[in-house]
Amino acid sequence: TVTAGNLCTYQAEWRDAAGLGIKTVTGTITGGQTPLAIGRARRHRTFATDSAVSAQWYILPGKPYTGLLMADVYRQDAGKGSYKKLASPLFAVAKGDSMLFYLHETVRPGTLYRYYIRPTDDLGNAAQPSDTISLLAVDFASLPLLRNVQARDTANGIALQWAPIGDLPYVVGVEIQRSRDARGDYVVIDTVEVSRHTYFDKQVFPDIPYYYRFRTLALKGRERNAGYTGYATASVKNTSRNPDPPYGLRGTLVNGKVQLRWQPVPDTDVYGYYVYRSVSGSDRFEVLSNGLQKTEYTDTSSIGGRTQYVYGVKAVNRNSLESDFSNLVTMRQSVLQLPQEPAGVNAWLNNRTVILDWPSAARADYAVAGYTVSRREAQPA
Repeated sequence: TVTAGNLCTYQAEWRDAAGLGIKTVTGTITGGQTPLAIGRARRHRTFATDSAVSAQWYILPGKPYTGLLMADVYRQDAGKGSYKKLASPLFAVAKGDSMLFYLHETVRPGTLYRYYIRPTDDLGNAAQPSDTISLLAVDFASLPLLRNVQARDTANGIALQWAPIGDLPYVVGVEIQRSRDARGDYVVIDTVEVSRHTYFDKQVFPDIPYYYRFRTLALKGRERNAGYTGYATASVKNTSRNPDPPYGLRGTLVNGKVQLRWQPVPDTDVYGYYVYRSVSGSDRFEVLSNGLQKTEYTDTSSIGGRTQYVYGVKAVNRNSLESDFSNLVTMRQSVLQLPQEPAGVNAWLNNRTVILDWPSAARADYAVAGYTVSRREAQPA
């Protein structure tokens, strides 16, 4: 037993089998002090990839250390459980007034490791345990992609889901961004815990496509701009609101035919457009077209120069909801069109009065307002 404060000197001698001395080692110790009083090993530098980790510790001995200095390495796997001593110790390297210990290991990807060392001298005297270093075998510039990302519409919003990420100690959450334009203008709408793999977006409007992108978040201080790890798009179907009417309807005459064009309705749920026609002065419209996917139509029926036709267009969505009429346009031929002459004129004499009759031309041409009767003397045969 060494009394605290007393300085003791020890000498050890190695002998061979014949009893001859080979080597003598002398050491001193002060009672009450750690046998290897060189200070605590501190964390210096660390580095990790997805398959290897490196760590450095340093010691400032206070006075030059001339003996052999090494360190036992203790490791905890997967961030839990007891620490196990590794088979190979580290040897100190002198650099300036410091003693450095270098560790490099090939490890399992995606795993958390913790290390500490305990320096020892050539007699096996141990110093204090070092700082503990935690290392993740992860490439933070390449975080895992989300799998099976889906977006589907529901009655009250858009439901997002993706495959569970799993137990990854370096991933802490998923950031969800949304835009109405797939080319950009995304804003962050929420961040969810890594344990979640669903999200419900209620702040949406019917018939508007929404684009989503996802970003996997790493531990604070480890984030790198690694890009986005998932994409999805969806829109909520409209089941109650009629579509807006088409606008900008205009008509032109091309070779005696009416050609119509209009602006599309900015509604993803619109199924098609229907063209209607009426005669000026009538409020009864007839349907001219089936559901058109384009925004133009040519009326191939002949139209008269005295008849004014009124055209309008309606939009219909996939739930058979119909819009109001677009603006109406009136079209007619710009050339003069004479009425057809009366056919089958009959004449007879009654009490010295000539009576004429003929079929009504107004039945075939509503624009006929009356008749002009002309007479001339008969020419000799």
